[in-house]
Amino acid sequence: MTRLETVRLAIRTFDEADAESWLELVNDPEVDRFLPPSEPLTAKTSRRCSRHVTKRNATSATACGPSTRAAIAAVAHAFGPGGVERVMAVVVPENVGSWRVMEKTGMRQVGLVDYYGLTGLKKYEADRDSWQLPVTTGE
Repeated sequence: MTRLETVRLAIRTFDEADAESWLELVNDPEVDRFLPPSEPLTAKTSRRCSRHVTKRNATSATACGPSTRAAIAAVAHAFGPGGVERVMAVVVPENVGSWRVMEKTGMRQVGLVDYYGLTGLKKYEADRDSWQLPVTTGE
């Protein structure tokens, strides 16, 4: 089981016990409105989609900081134990909360791109050599 922990946050591998909460989250229209069109998820489809938890954030979580802490922890892990050279994220321009999370994470906008059947997404990147852990995290 994969687990990434900070002082105030734990990110772990999806577990069967998470299914009900996961389905509630991913089928919430407020969460889904910034994502590519798809069929509503069910208990059966949630098992194969559970690896994509990081793509979806509840609007309530975005406003109070856990999304930013999770993104910072993920980028720090990618550049540390993960050993990657660059981290990339794409955000629907109208999803102000998500692009603010990318900016607070220390990522920089590098342009507009098309992914997942959506056009004009804001693309953010962070490079191992230039990224610094944001000092406002309290972690």
